[in-house]
Amino acid sequence: MARPHLHRTAVAGVLATVTLVAGACGGSTSETPASPGAAVAGGFGPPEKTTVNVGVRLPDLGSVAPFWIGVEQGFFKEEGLDVKPLVAEDVRAGVVGGSLDVGIIEVGPLAQAVNEGLELAAFSGYRCLEPYLLAVDPKATKAEDLAGREVLLGGVPGDPQVEKRLDLLAAKGWDLRKVDVKYVTVPGGSDAWVKLFNQGKLAVTPFFGRHRQGMIDTKANVVVDEGVEWPNDIMAANRAWLKANPNTAARFTRAMIKSARFYLDLANKDKVLEMNVKNGVNVEQDKKFYEVGPRLFCNNLYLSADETMKLLTSQKLPKIPTFEQITDLAPLKAAQKDLGLPETKVPFGPQGGAPAASPSSSG
Repeated sequence: MARPHLHRTAVAGVLATVTLVAGACGGSTSETPASPGAAVAGGFGPPEKTTVNVGVRLPDLGSVAPFWIGVEQGFFKEEGLDVKPLVAEDVRAGVVGGSLDVGIIEVGPLAQAVNEGLELAAFSGYRCLEPYLLAVDPKATKAEDLAGREVLLGGVPGDPQVEKRLDLLAAKGWDLRKVDVKYVTVPGGSDAWVKLFNQGKLAVTPFFGRHRQGMIDTKANVVVDEGVEWPNDIMAANRAWLKANPNTAARFTRAMIKSARFYLDLANKDKVLEMNVKNGVNVEQDKKFYEVGPRLFCNNLYLSADETMKLLTSQKLPKIPTFEQITDLAPLKAAQKDLGLPETKVPFGPQGGAPAASPSSSG
């Protein structure tokens, strides 16, 4: 049996459709309500709509892995759902036009849509964490040792990202606000940051997951290594769709939480890669730095009201809608309750604890 593959297609305007290149695939394609006697998991009523078209902007592993996990592990099938991941250039337009039931979009475009009078709402978080990694010159033993040195935090004090990094450093005993340091910016991206840090030209630098092992190898003092609440993107739908399909939305979200937890367990790496390769995802760039993707997820798909509003404020929109105006979290809360999970932030990891140990995830 041929497997469906992700296909990129332009979505020009809200009435455009998104297509899926597929062979003869199993699963229902009906949009009629599921039979009350269907063999689906309990906790909610039968799904009102059994086919769910989900749009993502990029076909990389970090964007689509939970969906193919849900398909291959049978999490969607347990809910009586046939979920089709689709790649679209304009996910928001696809959701507005109805060719997509659910879209993975960023909070800013969602707020802009609401400002434009479009009835979209976030019903769950998706990538709800931002990994913060900060290294300090290993020769320094206290913040005062950094006086007069150049530090890189991605901007200057007052910038939201810099303030967050300063807060995290202070919480670890490195309060740079009390030290006269030189805030600098460096062209060339994170590879250049790490190179200058290793040369002793930067006293503090952020870095990304792909640099983790190199930092460990060079004995860098990694003082901050944690996932911080930050709604990188969310799952959104039309409010009318959520109102008409409450059981479908809750079941879909419950399956997605299970998928996220499976993805977060780094022991499942080989299985996750195999599932995605099977479904046409190019994972070559993700094999070496695999843990970067899971570290963006929290295991209950939590969506923080405070951090969402901070993000919107930092984007300086002409009008900032309220959290209630851009969300309808009933499906998420229902799924969390059914699974016995809290509605608030939980520690990183598949079960609320640390991820499975591996050389690339330690540090």
